[in-house]
Amino acid sequence: MVRYGWILLLLVLLAPGRPAPVQALDNGLALTPPMGWNSWYAFRCNVSSDLIRDQARALVSLGLREAGYRYVVLDDCWSGERDADGRLTAVYPRFAGGIAALAQSIHGMRLKFGIYSSRGPRTCMDFHASQDYEAIDAQTFADWGVDYVKYDNCPWEGVSEDELRSRYQLMRDAILATGRPMLYSLSMWSFRDWHPETGHLSRTTFDIEDNRDNMLNRFDVNAAYAAYARPGYWNDPDVLYFGGGMTTTEYQTYFTLWAVSAAPLMISADLRNLPPGTLEILRQREVIAINQDPAGRQAVQLAEAVPGLQVWGKPLSSGEWAITLLNRTPAPADITFDGGSLGWSRYRVRDVWARADRGTAEPLFTAPVAPYGVVLLRVRALP
Repeated sequence: MVRYGWILLLLVLLAPGRPAPVQALDNGLALTPPMGWNSWYAFRCNVSSDLIRDQARALVSLGLREAGYRYVVLDDCWSGERDADGRLTAVYPRFAGGIAALAQSIHGMRLKFGIYSSRGPRTCMDFHASQDYEAIDAQTFADWGVDYVKYDNCPWEGVSEDELRSRYQLMRDAILATGRPMLYSLSMWSFRDWHPETGHLSRTTFDIEDNRDNMLNRFDVNAAYAAYARPGYWNDPDVLYFGGGMTTTEYQTYFTLWAVSAAPLMISADLRNLPPGTLEILRQREVIAINQDPAGRQAVQLAEAVPGLQVWGKPLSSGEWAITLLNRTPAPADITFDGGSLGWSRYRVRDVWARADRGTAEPLFTAPVAPYGVVLLRVRALP
């Protein structure tokens, strides 16, 4: 287990000490981590206009739009042949009405529409992609009313780092040239230090799986880049894959860790058939508020007195901290937060998931934590 310690904590606390990339895609978007839905893990290539509309309707009817989930992103497997002008068309008959009509439907539900392409000539599922058509495709997306572009990294073999950077920045520049505000999501499966100057968010990990160990691994990998997170750029450990492979407790842990990581909250699940208990997890407003905090800080590890029993902290714009007590073991355990680690002798404690105030701690606060579970606290220093 990587211990991030005080060096990363100081980077997070002291804004002047944080990396200061040029915000070359500063178009006013992603000032907080984007929230929404993505088609990939739930449906793979079994996508159509009707399916995307159904999922968007479910997003609204389940109260997820009002909770902050606004982007509806169509992933791979939609792009057909290019027309005589070099513009992409959509696969027929699954998208018989065209992408512009689909985007218009999504906008009519007061949602935003996202689409997928890749920096190579073909997508990861061997559909048409954007290499050498960056300007045409960006303008086509703008004309269709696209609000979010997810840009993948296929084919991944035999491509130099210089070409990767060039291809991703070509699409960035093409998006800017359209004049339409489009969020740009980089999907390269690992972090590069040029990502913050290129996109609004970038994948820091390989694809996620719907199981606890893989989820925790993705959280750990993503945590190494905490110092880069800021309004306008977010580290992306991949989507919220809620497909039924974990327990309710583990999904609550998953959601909490992504929230305190200032990660994008992009659900990938069939919203018509969510696993039991997960809807209330996804709609928990106090947890979402921590994720959407305007300071844009990502949590770092503060303590691990016993292996597998960890304390993570995320500073908030209010001067409070979000403290996560994480139990990575198969047995219940008590975990203690020491306010002295933040220089505090007394502080007020709120248990976020329990929606309950826990009074004052001086300076230790201990809580029982379920196996593979979390306790999420919101704490404020007192005189």
